[in-house]
Amino acid sequence: MMAVINIISKDPAQVQDSIITYRKGGQDTQDMYAQFGGSPTDSISYRVSVANERDEGFDKNFVDDDRHDGSDIDHLNAKANIKISNETDLTLFMGFANGITELEYRDNQQQSFPDIDNTTQYYQTDLRHAFSASHEIKFKTYYSQIDQEIQWRSCRPQALFLSSLYELDTQNPNYAATIAAGGMPSGGTAADDALAFQVFQDITALGAAAFQPTCGDVNEDGTESRLDFEIEDTFIASENLRFVFGAGAAQQVIDNQTFFNGRKSIWSTRLFGNAEYRFNNLVVNIGAMVEDENKHLDHPEVSPRLGLNYRISPSNTIRYAVAKAIRTPDILEMDREWNYFIKNLSVPVNGETNLPLFHTARADGNLNSEVIISQEIGIYGYHSFPLVNLGMSKLEYDFKIFYDEMSELIAEKLQYFDYSPTNNTENTLTGAEVEVNYSISGGFLPSYLKKVKLHANYAYLDSDTNNFFERSLYARHTGAFYALFYLPNDIHLSLAYYGNSAINGENNDGYEIGAGKAIALGKGHLELAGKAVYTPDRNNEFTVSETFNVQNNNSESTNYYVTARYTF
Repeated sequence: MMAVINIISKDPAQVQDSIITYRKGGQDTQDMYAQFGGSPTDSISYRVSVANERDEGFDKNFVDDDRHDGSDIDHLNAKANIKISNETDLTLFMGFANGITELEYRDNQQQSFPDIDNTTQYYQTDLRHAFSASHEIKFKTYYSQIDQEIQWRSCRPQALFLSSLYELDTQNPNYAATIAAGGMPSGGTAADDALAFQVFQDITALGAAAFQPTCGDVNEDGTESRLDFEIEDTFIASENLRFVFGAGAAQQVIDNQTFFNGRKSIWSTRLFGNAEYRFNNLVVNIGAMVEDENKHLDHPEVSPRLGLNYRISPSNTIRYAVAKAIRTPDILEMDREWNYFIKNLSVPVNGETNLPLFHTARADGNLNSEVIISQEIGIYGYHSFPLVNLGMSKLEYDFKIFYDEMSELIAEKLQYFDYSPTNNTENTLTGAEVEVNYSISGGFLPSYLKKVKLHANYAYLDSDTNNFFERSLYARHTGAFYALFYLPNDIHLSLAYYGNSAINGENNDGYEIGAGKAIALGKGHLELAGKAVYTPDRNNEFTVSETFNVQNNNSESTNYYVTARYTF
């Protein structure tokens, strides 16, 4: 599944109202949101929002136990615009989130739930200066940090904490894994055999206690941060020609004792540029980005792009685009040194209560960049038609077909005792998408309807891949439809459907019906809304391996939600 998401946040000057929203519904969902903004001076505007999102997740798991997958997260976001002069303005962003995400499973010997306690923060500054109406420069600085705590209690046989077995795993992991599974290793070197003999002696010295469990505290605590600098220059040479050029640098740092035995960092740099030229009704875009890293790339990677847009009429445009993109293997795939150091063991092993588990999963660092070559051809249209009774109808549509070739993908499920990432996966995606929006007001609508909005989308996707997980995570057919009906007295009704064909044998369909009304209240207005969501299949499976699926189950097929929103 692939998508392009374009998020454009509102300018604080556009958000002068204060908003309070409360939502309650099925699966013990409870969301609260408050927003306020203002302009204390002509040159400063701001917006601040706070929110809490809470839900209990699914009801039952695949063995019919109560599911443990809820969340409770608080958010704080702020944005401010400062107009320094007519040519220069500064935009500041900040965000903070903190909360618990319940996690049901981490290992098969756990004695408590490994819930995730995350604290996320980000800060960004955008400085823009216009030299003239045709030339401007932007400077952007961005910093984000995620502090994660995942802690649980787990039990393992005492023999798995022996220092000799730990040393053998470093020397010959297959030998160590065979002994841990109760077998007799063979085929190694004389040094492997000698160390294995030492392990068996140490197990014998422990006696029956070697196979008895000892329990301790496990964690995957860590901090990940990213610091990014970017400069971008935009120059309009003429009515037909414009350029965008820029450069950036970023540092990624991960500090995690379990996954990296400490701290890892990487610097990356990039250069990018785009040129746009208009030949009457034809617009040509040519661009590229060059990326380099100080650790994981032997040479800079180039990602070029070509786009053509041709206006066949004032209301219709056809387009063609071809692009090559690169994904460099990340730190987790290239630098991982994964070992669990378990503290406060309930039964000491050779007198020690804080010991590492014998196995360490190590990345060999021998991975190439993933490559995707994408082609797309499409048509976009927008038409509006005046109707009688001062009415208006609007039709907007977009249709495209695409062909994406992805090679050298890293698609393995990376696990502690099976950590072998490769570039052996390929996937070719071929498909088509269509999206249609239609709205009408007045005209032939009956008097009890002020306006109607309709939306429909459909996508067809074919995946040709050599990897089970790539093949199991896509649906050949997906689509959605919704209708909004605006009635007199600020009342609206809604209908919606969304669904897909089977994903690894499982369909996911949803039907919604809703209604709402706006009421003048004090100096503002109150909007009350409710909806019912019907999902025919209460049991949803997701793939864990080629032989095992896990279910997320709901007790009810229908959930109800109510929302109150006050704007003043």
